[in-house]
This record gives sequence, C-alpha cells and structure tokens, in this order.
Amino acid sequence: NRSSSSVRIFADPSSNSLESDAVVNALEKNSDGYFDVVNGAYEIPARETYYEYICKSYDELKEQFGGDMTDITMIAATPIITEETRQFVHHFIAMAIPSCDNQDRFKREQIYGWAPGDVGMVLPDDVGFPMFDTEDNQAIMIEIHYNNPKLISGMEDSSGVRFYYTNAPRLHDAAILKLGDPMLGLYGVAINDGLTMHEFSCPGECSSLFLDEPVTVISEKLHMHKTGVRMVNEAIRGGEVFHTATVEIFDFEQQGGFQPQQDSYQLQAGDKFRTTCYYKDGTVFKEGSQDEMCIAFLLYYPRKKFAGIPFVCPYPGRFPCAEEYVSTDLNGYEDLGRVFGTSGNGPLSNVTLPQPPVTSMEPLTPSNSNTGENKPAYAPISTDEAPETENPTSKAESTKKYCLFVITLSSAAMFITLV
Repeated sequence: NRSSSSVRIFADPSSNSLESDAVVNALEKNSDGYFDVVNGAYEIPARETYYEYICKSYDELKEQFGGDMTDITMIAATPIITEETRQFVHHFIAMAIPSCDNQDRFKREQIYGWAPGDVGMVLPDDVGFPMFDTEDNQAIMIEIHYNNPKLISGMEDSSGVRFYYTNAPRLHDAAILKLGDPMLGLYGVAINDGLTMHEFSCPGECSSLFLDEPVTVISEKLHMHKTGVRMVNEAIRGGEVFHTATVEIFDFEQQGGFQPQQDSYQLQAGDKFRTTCYYKDGTVFKEGSQDEMCIAFLLYYPRKKFAGIPFVCPYPGRFPCAEEYVSTDLNGYEDLGRVFGTSGNGPLSNVTLPQPPVTSMEPLTPSNSNTGENKPAYAPISTDEAPETENPTSKAESTKKYCLFVITLSSAAMFITLV
C-alpha cells in the first residue's frame, strides 16, 4: 500500500510545493496551535510484525499548547514520518483513552488513522474531535504497526502524529464507527484457498442502542490486506440497502485503506450494516501485513456512546448488538459480484463496451457557417447530417478521424476496466 498518493492536474509548473505543504499551510492559518505525539528514537525490533504503543497524558502534553486548557478541539491530524525508517512504518491508529494506566479496549475512541500515501485528515469547518474534556479522554495513545520482513536491526524511528486544534468548540463532535471485525474476533481463523466471501452483519439493535438521533457519515475507509480482492460496506433500512461503499478491485500495494468517493449520508436508529470482504488464497485473520483483516471505518458526527463505549459493532461483542459472521467458498470470479473489472490475478470479465456515436470533425468554413446554429468551430457532426462529398481524400480523412475517436474511447474504457 505504498503506492497510494495524489496527482495535481492544474499545478503551477514553477512551484515545487507538495499537497502536504498546502494542507499544513492552511492548517497553520486556521488553527490555534498544534501538539505532537511521537516515538522517541525507538529502535524497531528485528521482527516481521510488531506493534508499538505510545501513550501521552494530558499533563505530559499541556505544555505544548500553553497551559491548563482542558477543552480543546482537534480539527486535523498530519503524519510525522522519520524518512530513514519510512519503509518500516505500516500504519498508525491514534486513540483517545481514559489514561495511560487505563487502556480499556472498549473505551478506546479512535480519532485518526494513517497509512502510507495519506497526507493527513482535515475535518469540515463545523466538525471536530473534543479532547481532554471528559474522564474518558485524558490521554492519547498511538498504535504504530512496524513491518520488518527482512528482520533488519538497529533502525531508530521517531514517527508519530501532529494534532491541530482550536480553543473554541465546533458545532458537531466527530467520531469513528468501526464495522466488520475491528477487534480481531476471528484472530487465528484460517481463510480457505481459492475465492472466499466473509460477511459480517450488524443488527438494527446496535444502532438503536447507540443512536438517539440521526448521525451523518462524512467518509468511509475500507481495509484489508494482501489477499483481499473486493470489499463492500452496506447500510440497510427497512430491508432495503440505501447506501453502498465499494472497492471493486482491491490491491494492497495500492490501497491500504480505500476511501470511496461519495456524498455524506445519514444513519438512523434501527439501521443495519453488512460488511463483506472477498479474498483469493487467503491466509489467516491476524494483525500482521501477511495476515488478513476486514474493517470498515466510518467518520461521522455527532459522536455517540453507550455506557461510556463508543458506537461500535464488533464480532463477537460483549453486549446485545454483536455482529453475525458467515463465510462462503466461491466457485469463480463471477461470484464476486463485481460491477466492473477484474484484478490482475484473474481472467478479464466479459465487458461490453458502449458503441460511440459515429461522428466526424468538420471545420467551420464559409460554406457551412451561416446555418444559424450555435456550434463551436470544431463541433462533432453526426454522419446523418454530414454533407455528402465526392472527394475520396475527405472521406479517408473523415474515416481516419473517426477511427482515432473510437480507439481513444475504447482504450479509455479498457483502462478503466483493468485498473
């Protein structure tokens, strides 16, 4: 997942600034300050998979934001990466917790997640994460996953997260809902060879337990590992799916956490969820990069809790809204249910490309300019409207242009299919 990045289409060619620079510049203007939670020259273990936890209490952090302010609002977070050890840093998860001595797993409230390629998270102008305002969030813990498959020793890392804040509260308090298997309830369960489907269903009792009013989902991230090939997260109301977030072609080298492009939407009490992950020749559900996961992260507002527990639907659960889980062996790629395309490890699907209209490009000349029609100088003209001509050269040129037009469309369609 180290290929994730961005491309600026209309950049100033004389500028060498990066997208991350633009984000930081905007945040420095719009925030009241920032504080850092980083690892202090930590020597990365010579182990393939290792999770390190950094915890900083309010008392340890308050000097960075100027004293006893116990009601600040986090509006953005950006990664701090040690360049020499970048290759080992697989991901971060930042959580608000009661204290460094009380790390109750069910009271951890995720406030940020990062994977390579991500330049940071900036919340909408009316949304923020309240910090240090209750007894449940008096410390910040960061989980750093180190991936060291070559067992290299002697590498020191000081990576972490920079949190931007305002002194004033925002209209809505943000939170992150986790679906699928966020707590690795399937830890150690093997995934069969071939194509398989693994489905987690969250009943309506769960949203009814947490939601006393509708909440708005801002964005979603879908997360699997190396053997994942497709993932879907669905919201269901009254027996009908009313929202679907999908990654049709999941490639771990491109998408550690895939964020579908979508509009915000609302959840209500009684809504159900179905999170489905598809794998090819899977391994086992565990925490390593070489293992598998199935988690959907939904950023929403306003935040909701029940008995101090953030809105979550885990498998298995300790309260009545636990998810149900089923797995199925599939017969072939046609059972993946893809809307389009295939991954690189399977045959091309039978995609019928739409036929483009037969057009030619005819320049505006004095003989055809006085038609009274408002057309651009090189407007596409249907062949049904195009004037007949006895000039074979004109016919050849028209055919050549038409062929080029068709090939371009077909190539673009094939590119979309294969990506």
